[in-house]
Amino acid sequence: MKSFLRNINEENIHQTILLLLVFVGVILAVLFWQKDTLSVYDASGHLAAVESMRNFWPLPAGWNSKELLGWPQGLFYPSLFHYLGATLSFVFDSESAIRILISIALVSLPLTINEFSKIFIKDRSWSTLATVLLFSLLLFIPDYLGVGVRGIFRVGLLSSFFVMPFVFLFFAQIPKVLTGKFLTASLLLAVLLLTHFVAGLIAGFFLVTAIFGHYLLKKNLLLLPLLKIVVISAALTSFFFLPFFFYRQYASITAPEISSYFLANLVGFVIAVLLLVVSYRKKQQPLFVLALTSCGLLFFVSIDAVATRLFGFQSMTHNFYLFRFQPFAYIFFLVSVVSFVFSNTVVNRKFINYALISCLGLLVIGLVIKNPAQVRTAQVSLEADKGVSGRFLESFRRLQTSPAYYELQTGLNRKNPEANWANGLFAESSVNSSFIQSLIKSL
Repeated sequence: MKSFLRNINEENIHQTILLLLVFVGVILAVLFWQKDTLSVYDASGHLAAVESMRNFWPLPAGWNSKELLGWPQGLFYPSLFHYLGATLSFVFDSESAIRILISIALVSLPLTINEFSKIFIKDRSWSTLATVLLFSLLLFIPDYLGVGVRGIFRVGLLSSFFVMPFVFLFFAQIPKVLTGKFLTASLLLAVLLLTHFVAGLIAGFFLVTAIFGHYLLKKNLLLLPLLKIVVISAALTSFFFLPFFFYRQYASITAPEISSYFLANLVGFVIAVLLLVVSYRKKQQPLFVLALTSCGLLFFVSIDAVATRLFGFQSMTHNFYLFRFQPFAYIFFLVSVVSFVFSNTVVNRKFINYALISCLGLLVIGLVIKNPAQVRTAQVSLEADKGVSGRFLESFRRLQTSPAYYELQTGLNRKNPEANWANGLFAESSVNSSFIQSLIKSL
């Protein structure tokens, strides 16, 4: 190992590690193509949305009697991911279009993470270490949190993962915003808002926090760049959000009864506060902005954990999946810790190289022990699909049924167009969609 490290320079080590992470993304993309990944939970709904959106293309929405129980398609659920899938489906089939988009996200994810890390951590070795840690986080984070690899394989949370490379690209734009540049950040924020609400909210929070942190350290309030970003992104997304707010009384979000972690978030919050104090005293702006964002998010999810346990999930999280803010809190926390160690300690360069290789080794071991590409195996088959006709009603709740039923619903709809079913998988779709998953149009 010592001779190996002596024979290659540090830059080669960093490039090799980044290429290995990209290779992991390629392997995961191949597995996503090989496995039956479009039949579990939300994946069936994403697939149905892509296929239905072809009917209105190039318009992003329209009146569709088979989607959202009769409401205009794409009214309440951000649908940029589905629109891109529908566009590609004219060249490929719908399933291939979705797999292509997710494959691009898997392969580009480590590259965009690295772009974010090296912007906020100037030392190449430390930024590479942060990249490895963040990529590992998204590999092994629980599936229901939405932004990780396990979420696309086990729950079908496709759009929330697809948006992650754009999230890290937006994060990397923040230092440029603090110098007055705003156009790229405005375009990326619009992409985030049109792809996934949580990602857009996190991006907006980081933007405001960064400008506020810059004011606390530099006594310079950058309201003009913030105003420009808000105006441009609002104009670009107005075609979606104007009808969204106009028809918001028809929206119904039934959040799953899942609480944020309490103890882990509380400990993280205390540590983040300490990092915040140190960075403020030393006027370390990148660390201060990261720690301030981490503090805010960890505080929110800690409050969510308490409120959920004391009052029940609907009273506090009816309109937002606050537990899905947690991965973003951990992203900022990890980068804050690495930035703090880099900024406030003197570590031997060889130690950093050993640490990088050790983390990469642990990543490989983790992939072997806990495969993030494992797919749920529930299946329902129907041999005589042409015999299904008449009126069909499913009245189960989304969280109380096997994912195989979504596969059955989507499969029947595709194999037997004469059945003319109405689909409504997403809880955000309409008032009734969280209770009635499919309904014959003639009912």
